[in-house]
Amino acid sequence: MSEINSSFSKQSVQAIAESCGVMPIEDDCYQVIADEVSANLKAIIQDSMKFMRHSRRSKLTPDDIDLALKLRNREPLYGFTSRDFVPFRYASGQGRRLHFQPDEELNLTEFLESLQVPQVPIDSYVRSHWLSVEGTQPLIQENPDPGNDKYFKL
Repeated sequence: MSEINSSFSKQSVQAIAESCGVMPIEDDCYQVIADEVSANLKAIIQDSMKFMRHSRRSKLTPDDIDLALKLRNREPLYGFTSRDFVPFRYASGQGRRLHFQPDEELNLTEFLESLQVPQVPIDSYVRSHWLSVEGTQPLIQENPDPGNDKYFKL
């Protein structure tokens, strides 16, 4: 069996399996799963790049990935669509590379003060009324007009 350079290590697959509650399996199975995931991911990325090139664009969009997934009869991505550039920052340390999207810090005090929240009513009450009493409908404001055909059509 030829060795595939896997972007997923068997430790990554093992950690994902344990977080999903999958029972421990043999180490060889983790490597096979990592190779399979890497091959599928590589094929989807290549198809996505074909859609990007055929659209004469230089940036890969989530729509390209959705089309590549549909091409392979896979379910498309949900929840991420962006026409704008998504900036990622790069950090490295201890032999690991990490790309992340920076989150801006939010001062909760300023945020809460900027909200225009309506005042909560001081007194709350519940009022009930009968639609009909012993078969007759009382003429009160809450009940519909008995002369209106909309409510009493048979």
